[in-house]
Amino acid sequence: MDKPSIVDTISQYLALKPSGKEWKACCPFHEDKHPSFSVNEESGVFYCFGCGATGDVFDFLMKWSGKDFREVCAHLGIHGLHKRVIPDDTRIAARKIKDWSVEISVRIADRLIEIGARAQMARDILRESFADVALIKTELEASGREWAILETLHEDLIDPEQLVSLYEQREALEGLIDGTTIRASA
Repeated sequence: MDKPSIVDTISQYLALKPSGKEWKACCPFHEDKHPSFSVNEESGVFYCFGCGATGDVFDFLMKWSGKDFREVCAHLGIHGLHKRVIPDDTRIAARKIKDWSVEISVRIADRLIEIGARAQMARDILRESFADVALIKTELEASGREWAILETLHEDLIDPEQLVSLYEQREALEGLIDGTTIRASA
């Protein structure tokens, strides 16, 4: 017997919402205010970008119910299956990418706070009679561009299809986040 559909099974426990090729929900395994739990029917896996929980339909049911593999199979009416073991190097690579995405998300949030403060200061100076209006407007435009780029990158980090590609470009992205790339091209 084939594995049950991961989307059909998990949707019995969570309110999954379609998001492109993925299905999203708030993660049941940690306090989650925004949907960070992603399910992919094609690959048959779930992944939480918040806590790192990952696996197939059986992993989800074992984690959800606290039952072992045999008990979950019995519950599903499946007999004679053996749990596939994910190689350690695959788990290590996935953890490395996940840890990087969390670190980058924090750095982006910090950078957005910094950009917001810088833009507010520019707006405050603009109210003063001695302000160089052209220079301040240029600074505000640059801050707006920087904000938009980093906000888009932050959104892309939660898309599993883009995450590996972003990780492969991490050196350039880290320069972007630090502001060196954006400011140099502005």
